[in-house]
Amino acid sequence: MLEAARRAPELDVHVTGDVSNCPRRLRERAAPNVRFTGFLSGDDYELAVLDADVVLALTTEPSSVVRAGYEAVYAERPLVVS
Repeated sequence: MLEAARRAPELDVHVTGDVSNCPRRLRERAAPNVRFTGFLSGDDYELAVLDADVVLALTTEPSSVVRAGYEAVYAERPLVVS
């Protein structure tokens, strides 16, 4: 995802979630159009979803229920899932 962001500098990519779960090296090498927002909750998260043009929800957990999917559909935003 970070490489895709680098190849599309016209996009603003916001990555939510606990920043401590992302290796520092990846954060430091991310393209200038990538912003690590940290964990967003409540109104901040809702506003981020409403402001998004598309929501990308990635997981490696096979039994995961991707809550971001529900939120993207509820906000009428396009959704891409892994």
